[in-house]
Amino acid sequence: MNKAAVVLASVLISTAAARAENQSVAPTTPSITDFSQGMGIHAMPGASEPAGAPPDAAAPTGAKPSQSSAALACANSNGKAAPAQRAGACSVLIDSHKWTGKDIAWAYANRCAALATLKQNEKALADCSEAIAQDGDLAIAHGVRGQLYSKLGDYAQAMADFGKAIALGARNAGLFSGRGVLRLLAGDAGGALADFDQEVAIAGGDANSWLDRGSAQLGVGDDAKAEQDFAKATELNPADPQAWLSRGVAALGAGDKAKAADYFDEALKRDPNMSYAALWRFLARDGSAQASSQLQAFSAKAPKTWPYAVTQLYLGHANDAETLAAASSGDQQCEAQFYVARNQIMKGDVTTATPGLKRAVETCPKNFIEFFRAVAELKKVEAAK
Repeated sequence: MNKAAVVLASVLISTAAARAENQSVAPTTPSITDFSQGMGIHAMPGASEPAGAPPDAAAPTGAKPSQSSAALACANSNGKAAPAQRAGACSVLIDSHKWTGKDIAWAYANRCAALATLKQNEKALADCSEAIAQDGDLAIAHGVRGQLYSKLGDYAQAMADFGKAIALGARNAGLFSGRGVLRLLAGDAGGALADFDQEVAIAGGDANSWLDRGSAQLGVGDDAKAEQDFAKATELNPADPQAWLSRGVAALGAGDKAKAADYFDEALKRDPNMSYAALWRFLARDGSAQASSQLQAFSAKAPKTWPYAVTQLYLGHANDAETLAAASSGDQQCEAQFYVARNQIMKGDVTTATPGLKRAVETCPKNFIEFFRAVAELKKVEAAK
């Protein structure tokens, strides 16, 4: 199940397409404006002071922000400048052709952030690249450009920029979250966990940071620690059905089916249309009579779109082939492989399930719940041999 921006909260960006239901255990990432808040984008490189009029040392040569209304607006020093106003003010400074080097890099970086907020990604990317060309040590320009590359799907360049910003000493939760998401998608759950540790250390009051780290805990196979992280997320944001869904998946992986079912109930209380919570509750209750009754009641009012076919499989109204055929997109096909295999396991047919689990591992994005659980199920199969 893929990420919802969103965390991946978001860079993020969104490193995977959000579902119509917007349900995912995958990480979330802060928006570009969060970078400016955490990295002192109004100031010259290395500054981390809170928003406000930057000190004289941070001002472009010959035009202190305290003396220039355009510089103040470009920097959004009072935190009240609208993105369009900010971009326009930065353009005034850039078009004056009075500054060079680090000074003009400052203006380009600020305009880059403003344009990114306005979703003018290509123009923003050009500005961040120009800022870096003028001053390669401008951490904020690397950070925002990394986010932009993530949006545009150039994950290799995004990783390089996130890494450069961090190497330059930037301490911003969005940087670690952004790089952690990309590491997770690349299959480096250990590296992602290290980044999300940093994110939690910086922004532990934000539920999304715990959702991010919980997803990496699932990736390294530690369901118990994942459940602890998701529990913190539900504590910080109890209204979020995604946090309860994630907590239930982790609890189920840790072997506590009763608690998992309760958490899926909580998710459905917050979002009665959450199909994945209904499916996982069925699995947590081992397809019992109670589970079938609950899923039947849910299915009766659920939309007939994916993953409706899976509910029909679990209720005995569709077979494996029909369920697999109902999956249209690549993401749905990977999910179908997992859910069909999981149903076969529940019926005791592990041999038939194994190829489907392997296909799910091969085809599912590495931040999907189905990927994490398929890996775990395959390990159980191997251990039982």
